[in-house]
Amino acid sequence: MIMFHTDFGLSNTLKAESLSLDLLNTQCGSPAYAAPELLAHRKYGPKVDVWSVGVSMFAMLTGTLPFTVEPFNIKHLHQKMVNGEISSIPDDVSKGAVAFVLSLLEPDPAKRPSVSAAMEERWINEGYAEKPLHTLSHKNRLCPEDLNSSVLAYMKETLGYSLSEIIHTLTINRPSAIMASYHLLLNKLSRSQKGAKASKV
Repeated sequence: MIMFHTDFGLSNTLKAESLSLDLLNTQCGSPAYAAPELLAHRKYGPKVDVWSVGVSMFAMLTGTLPFTVEPFNIKHLHQKMVNGEISSIPDDVSKGAVAFVLSLLEPDPAKRPSVSAAMEERWINEGYAEKPLHTLSHKNRLCPEDLNSSVLAYMKETLGYSLSEIIHTLTINRPSAIMASYHLLLNKLSRSQKGAKASKV
């Protein structure tokens, strides 16, 4: 089974060529899934995503989040993360899975595995006869002829973007307000069209 997990409602981007040099400080993401360095308002790098994947995997394996506080308090939540006060893991979860998830939930980013190191981990590659899991070799780019003309016209007339700017941004697959607006409007149009068809039936 191959699973794609995406949620970039509140996110930031880091240039690929400077992953080891530049750090970010934008506060984004849901507290329960945010790495301790982010909650502590420290500068952070790509390893915050490793932590978030660890939280998601923990939830999928156990049915609960690794760190919870009642009543909710970010300071107390952060302290539990730093202290490693993690929720219990059922005995029927394999040792390999437990070890892998706990490595992702390492509170010290210096000791936490990088994205590439995590992808090479033995447990998640078990059962694959060939190469270990790897990222996509090419970006999922849009071609100009694939773009929805109605959405493009709306963005130009209502949002004030130039047509060339919209097309350029979408075809180079650059995360931006233009790309987010295009996909949100495209989804809205699709839902509207489906609703219109359903009402005619």
